[in-house]
Amino acid sequence: MTVHSPKTEHHDGKESRVVPIFAELRPYLEAARAEAKDAEYVITIQAIDQFRRGIGKSPNLGTRMKKIIRRAGLKQWPKLFHNLRASRQTELAQRFPEHVVCEWIGNSQAVAREHYLRVTDTDYDKAAGATVLRAAKSAARGAHKAQHKAQQHTAVPSVTLLEIVKKALETEGLGQVTATLCKAVQECSLTPRGIEPLLPP
Repeated sequence: MTVHSPKTEHHDGKESRVVPIFAELRPYLEAARAEAKDAEYVITIQAIDQFRRGIGKSPNLGTRMKKIIRRAGLKQWPKLFHNLRASRQTELAQRFPEHVVCEWIGNSQAVAREHYLRVTDTDYDKAAGATVLRAAKSAARGAHKAQHKAQQHTAVPSVTLLEIVKKALETEGLGQVTATLCKAVQECSLTPRGIEPLLPP
């Protein structure tokens, strides 16, 4: 879309600029065009048209904008036009190079940095979310390592084996101890491990 700029038109090549119709806006503009059929503008303000043709005084766009906001059922925000431009420049700067955004918005990088670019709640949420996610992943890795280490050092409890051996010796005699002990070990749940000796926990 072509944006006319009376404020800078006295500078060579600055009378207008071409701005893309962004994906978020396009469906609304297309719906408005389909509904209006032959209309040339999405919003027509007669006072602006008269002023551009040199037959009227400068229109009070702030008053008009407030009426449009009220009709839309929205709450008015401070610095109507400045904050619209600042919020859009901040959004675009997160997706496109700064010099490209400034070309579309129509200001310099120095002016953008001083007056338009803002830190948003989304920036904080994104930073906090990333930090929390990293901490959660780190904690999960730590817990997994601890669990794995504990499993490596888990063997058949020595007290249980000792009791089995004592009972076998008392009731079955020495000949049956080996068979009973082998059966008891087979029934116990052992964690698979290599041939190296167990480290102390």
